[in-house]
Amino acid sequence: MTSFTSKRTGPGILTLIREADAMNRSQPVITIVTILMVCGMMIAVLLTTGRTVGAEKSVVSTLDDVGTKSLTIYAEPDAGLTTKSLENIQRVEGVEWFAAFGPVQDGYSTLSPSGGPVAVRQFWGMSIPGIPEYHQRSDGQLEGYAARDAVQQMRLEAAIGGAQLTDGRVYSLMGSFIPPENLGHLGSSVLVPAPAEDHEGRHQAVSMMTVVAEDPGYIGALNDAIPAVLEVTDPQFIRVETSQQMAQLRSAVQGQLGQFGRFLVLAILGLTGLLTAVILSGLMMLRRKDFGRRRALGASRWTILTLVLCQFTELSVIGSLLGTLIGGGALWLLGDPLPDWSFFLALSILAIITSLLAALIPAMIASRRDPLRELRVP
Repeated sequence: MTSFTSKRTGPGILTLIREADAMNRSQPVITIVTILMVCGMMIAVLLTTGRTVGAEKSVVSTLDDVGTKSLTIYAEPDAGLTTKSLENIQRVEGVEWFAAFGPVQDGYSTLSPSGGPVAVRQFWGMSIPGIPEYHQRSDGQLEGYAARDAVQQMRLEAAIGGAQLTDGRVYSLMGSFIPPENLGHLGSSVLVPAPAEDHEGRHQAVSMMTVVAEDPGYIGALNDAIPAVLEVTDPQFIRVETSQQMAQLRSAVQGQLGQFGRFLVLAILGLTGLLTAVILSGLMMLRRKDFGRRRALGASRWTILTLVLCQFTELSVIGSLLGTLIGGGALWLLGDPLPDWSFFLALSILAIITSLLAALIPAMIASRRDPLRELRVP
């Protein structure tokens, strides 16, 4: 005699998701309270830690603009520093940008002789915003670009005409530029893109170099590496200035604000998670007959547990999205710097996980209800 046994399987995950959505629609009180809890959690974190993260981003950006990643080399004429060293600097790992500048020469406007003299420098290396790279003109003349302060100093309305040097050479002024923060000392200069070699094939003399690191943490290493690759005749006439102290300040600010932000996030999420767990436990008590009925109809404990978690996952996602929009909008209206999108994404995921952990205990309690006992409760 052959006997046949059938194995009873629980409902699939899609069925549980649809059932959880139907439960959320049929129980507006639990739905609204849960969404408001998660939404409030997101808003609280964004208006505290989010503001701190935004401020940290703004402060670090300001320090970077001032020059926490820059290294400046000054060379006296006896040092013998030339544009040949640029080829070596280009091969150094960790360098984001570099440029070399020639000796300063006084220049006067050809259109306004009464204007004051300005510092005229030839420069080589990577481009500066507002100044194109060197290109050879048919007449062989070099082109200059004046910083806005230099335009005013020459008593011009715009960077037009030419800049005449004391030795008689004239550079055509083709436009103006705004020096970046790490080149702020060139704010009253005229820069002239030039070839790295003169017409006789000799490398041009350099009096100053500026090197920008890819990351502030590289400044210490570049402070050792850059002077080592410079081709000079006498290193004692080379002086290197770094922003290492500024980089250390940047790291300290970033570390302290980051540590404070992480502590604040954990404190707020822990407190709101505990409060959410208490409230959800109370709401689960109001539904004990429903869970008892499901258990009496054959639902397993695992099914009840999964159903409750699916229910609160949906509500947590809605609450986190709503809280992100409200909290981010509040920061924008208040004029505070906004954190990166990665912070919003990470915070949303963390809020959802916190909500699910808070709902786990009520879900386990609901799954362990005795169906006979709960159905006897009036």
